[in-house]
Amino acid sequence: MSTSFPGRIRPTFDLAVGPTPDEAAARLTAALAAAREAYPYQVRGRHLVVTVAPGTRHFWSPWLTLEFQCDGGSCLARGRFSPKPTIWTAFMLSYIALLTSGSFAMMFAASMLLIGEAPAAWILLAIALYGSALGLYLASQAGQRLAVEQMRELRGFVEASLCPIGPDP
Repeated sequence: MSTSFPGRIRPTFDLAVGPTPDEAAARLTAALAAAREAYPYQVRGRHLVVTVAPGTRHFWSPWLTLEFQCDGGSCLARGRFSPKPTIWTAFMLSYIALLTSGSFAMMFAASMLLIGEAPAAWILLAIALYGSALGLYLASQAGQRLAVEQMRELRGFVEASLCPIGPDP
């Protein structure tokens, strides 16, 4: 089991959970119901979303999404960590806007070169936009490092609640 979450966007893990996904989901739901104050959650069939208590949450606090399914005879809990969905959406839309704008700036720079004009302003704008996207990525990595203890806490609770056969390699 790897515990080095930082460096990956939306870290994931798989746990072997035993006989059926429905039983595993029910077992985890029962454990979460007993610890509702510490781990607020939402359940939709075999899909669970778990987060940390409101008193310990911060901007970078993780949300753990779990899907229970059978895959080739073994039943798995597939977990994925992410920030609050509104934060994730804002970051992704920002990446798209910055990278698209940077690409347009580079196209304008290429057009300027083709007609014999100096494209310096467009190139500088593209560099600034791509640099902003890189800065946004680095900020997300820093946030992930700030949330790693809460990610370990959530994963530990899930593992203890499910009594897994073991993590998949």
